[in-house]
Amino acid sequence: MTVHSTADVQGSIRGKFGFAWDRVLIYGTGGIAFGGFSSNLFLNGLTPATVPFPVANRFFSENRVGWTAGGGIQYALFDNWWVFVEYRYSDFGSFNNTLFNAISPGGNKLGFGFVNNNNPHFRENQVQAGFSYRFNLLPPPPPIVAKY
Repeated sequence: MTVHSTADVQGSIRGKFGFAWDRVLIYGTGGIAFGGFSSNLFLNGLTPATVPFPVANRFFSENRVGWTAGGGIQYALFDNWWVFVEYRYSDFGSFNNTLFNAISPGGNKLGFGFVNNNNPHFRENQVQAGFSYRFNLLPPPPPIVAKY
């Protein structure tokens, strides 16, 4: 049997917490992760001449909600531009995929039928690097001047 699973789309809602020194931020991050996953189960059989032929093929699509946590470092190049490197671990849990329930002649499940279960556990380790930009939609507050 061959199983092929892919993560089609992934996103997260996370918070950051950390320590800043001048233009450097070292942080931890965590929150809720969302993912769309596809699995294709394919079972080959063998003829008397040992030539493979398809016995069963089944496609599954599943949306999952899980958790994510990680950390990173961010450096301010200019006032609004940053570069960052980040690691995250995401866990989306597991679910059950059944290839097929073969029913023997006569309609009962006692003959040569079988059930093949696949229980994938979707986890992801991700390292990413990039740039970020902060948009200043509001003007900075005026300076505070003390009068004596």
